[in-house]
Order: sequence, then structure tokens, then C-alpha cells
Amino acid sequence: MQTNKDLTEEEFDVIWDILGGNPAPDNANPNIVLEAEAFRGGLIAAMENPAPKRVNLTQWLKGKFTDTVEIGWQTLEEVFHRPVPAFMAGVEIKRAKRIDLNKEQTVILIIELKELEDKQLKVIFQVRVTGEQDYLPTTLKLTVTDQSANKLEVSAGEQDDYLEQEWLFENGENFRVTLNLNDIEITEFFSI
Repeated sequence: MQTNKDLTEEEFDVIWDILGGNPAPDNANPNIVLEAEAFRGGLIAAMENPAPKRVNLTQWLKGKFTDTVEIGWQTLEEVFHRPVPAFMAGVEIKRAKRIDLNKEQTVILIIELKELEDKQLKVIFQVRVTGEQDYLPTTLKLTVTDQSANKLEVSAGEQDDYLEQEWLFENGENFRVTLNLNDIEITEFFSI
């Protein structure tokens, strides 16, 4: 878009009207109208689709969960609505989130954290069935991508009731976890 030094008062008024949601006059410069409409569209899209919230796992290590509860992260007991099975107990920190992949398919994403002696953080990612179904859909994929764009993907087999990946991260690293089911993609963003 042109700078205000290059605009006439009439062109500025056209842009102002378009940004305010009003139509441009018939005699307005079409290039100015196109640029202003594109800019307004970008602003609206940015407001309707804010940047995803990045979960800071270091806060979990400090026992601070308030920010992440607001976006769906809970204890395993809260997510499964029953006591945690023995195979899931005995870990430093575990949180889970129900992920609705579509109307018929919900899974649970579990993040398990363990701080290691060398200041690294061991993170185990699991995707489990909710109990409403016996197995994960065979087209389900779990992908973890680190900030260097290294990625590892695992796919559900015919009778898998969970998927799992284990990663080591250092303080300051960012990464994302993506669940794919056919054409549906859901991504959660994290930092250490």
C-alpha cells in the first residue's frame, strides 16, 4: 500500500472508508480500492484467527497450569473421568487434552514431562482412544516437529489404541504436535 505521503486527500478518504467497512465511491482509483480491500481483509482475518497459544511446558514443571487449563489441558483423571490406570501413574508431570478430530472421532493427547539431570526435558507424546472406541483410526498420524523443522511421524495401525513418541528438548526450544486424520489437521504449539 502506498504511504500517506503519496496519497491525495481523496485517496486517503477512500482508504479510510474501506477500512471502516464502507463502499468506495464509483470514481475511486481502482488500484487504491484493491489495495485497501486486501489490507482490510488481512486485518479481519488476523482478528478472526489469532495466533495459536503456545503452551510453555516449563510452567508445568513449576506447577503452574492456569493458562493451559483455559485451552483444555487437564489432569488425566479429569480427562478420563476415572482414576488413572497404574500404567499411567508414577510420572513427574502428565497433562491431557481431548481433541475432537471430527463429529465421530475424539482422541486424547497426553504430554508427559520428566526433567533430566543435564537440564534437558524428556517429553513423551501419546495419543490414546477415549474409551468410546477400541482402536485409533488407521489414517491417524501423530507428527512432532521441532524448531529446526526436524519431524517424526507415526501412524496408527489396524489395532492400535495409542501412538507414542519420545523427544528430548533443551530450554528455549519451540515445537509443535500435529494430529492428522484424512484432511483434518489439528496442531498444538509448545515451548520449553
